[in-house]
Amino acid sequence: MNRFRYLNGIDWVVTGLDHSLRQTAGTGNWAQLVVEVDGTVDFERFCAAARRFCGLFPVLQGRAVRGWQLVPVWKMPRRLKPSAVPVNKHFFPQSAAFETIVECLGQCIAVPPGTPGRYLGFNLLYHGKKTWLAFRFDHRLLDARGAELFLHRLIQSLNGAGPDPDADVAGQKACLTPWAPKFKSGRQVVRMLHRTRHEAAPFDLSPRSGPEARLRFTILPLTPQQSAGLLDRAYAEAGYLMLTPWLASLITAALEQANPQCIQNLNGFMVPCSADLRTDPQRQMFFNYAAFVCLSRPAGEPPPEGWALRFSRQFADQLKSGLPRDFENAWKLSRIIPAALYGRLLRGPLGVFGGTLSLANVGDGLSAIRSVDGLAVGNAFHMPAVPPAPGMGFFVNSCNGCLNLCLVSSSRVLSGEEHARLTDHLKARLFNPARE
Repeated sequence: MNRFRYLNGIDWVVTGLDHSLRQTAGTGNWAQLVVEVDGTVDFERFCAAARRFCGLFPVLQGRAVRGWQLVPVWKMPRRLKPSAVPVNKHFFPQSAAFETIVECLGQCIAVPPGTPGRYLGFNLLYHGKKTWLAFRFDHRLLDARGAELFLHRLIQSLNGAGPDPDADVAGQKACLTPWAPKFKSGRQVVRMLHRTRHEAAPFDLSPRSGPEARLRFTILPLTPQQSAGLLDRAYAEAGYLMLTPWLASLITAALEQANPQCIQNLNGFMVPCSADLRTDPQRQMFFNYAAFVCLSRPAGEPPPEGWALRFSRQFADQLKSGLPRDFENAWKLSRIIPAALYGRLLRGPLGVFGGTLSLANVGDGLSAIRSVDGLAVGNAFHMPAVPPAPGMGFFVNSCNGCLNLCLVSSSRVLSGEEHARLTDHLKARLFNPARE
């Protein structure tokens, strides 16, 4: 077994963000998947299956170190220790509201890792005859799609399938040379940012210095009929398969209307949207394969329908020009920067590469999870954490033909009242467009 895996550009950006978040929010760069199970999952049986499955992967007991060429690598141990993945349980009465469950799930994300080298965690929330299975993971090791693959394989193991530890961990090359394409990609990214900065501020929602940083989540699970109606509207207003640009137009319009005081000095919006660069989706489970498309618009002026068309053209043009690959290639140049320093740079001078809010359309990967230990799965969704700056994110996934919308904000940027007001305006635009 190869004990070393070179980290790529986005891996190092995520590592820098992890250091930054430990300083500003008290936790690392974590996210969470939640599976709604129709029935009571056996806690002890799940604990045994989770620890047995996690013990198959040496990468889960590794750590980031600096290689002899100064390229960061993920170093795995020679011998595996018994898996110590934490699994916790919570109980709620049948009368507990869905919002109460979501609040507890949000608190599960914020719990810092108990010991160094612990990158995963599980929480089982028992709510009447339902179980909410929450899988918390460190973004340094798993991105959204990788976490879906990991959880799916774990549940397959719990369901009785044989273990499938096949994952491409050691396949990443150092990518030290050639230098010229990396500098060319860097020029492409900088030019794009210069163009957008004439009409949009990358980040201008200043964090408050007073309140303690905490995350607020709102989950909007849609019915099949609502999901089909939303897709029809998105395709009619932004173009076929242009759900992401359409959502960007709605969320920026809702933010502009709901929180005018927060954005009174904001000359526009920049919305980074993630793109998956996997070449082998079934094997590339660990580490990060994401890059970005950046959508931008000035404040005010046309209605959301006009912004949807503008965003869809930007989205298509940047994918066609290869901008996501340029981002990933240019980031390789930053790997020489120590992680702690990189985290400070991402909060400071390099903060201009951030956006007003983050947006991700994760897809329907969670639809593959049909049952958990013989119990049917009703729904599944993502709950990513966001850093205190920019402090807002909007995420969508599909499960069995139903869309799930997740709005998350940091208390350092939006108060509870502002978050609720943004949620109300967003719901109005999503479900009652004629009232706007």
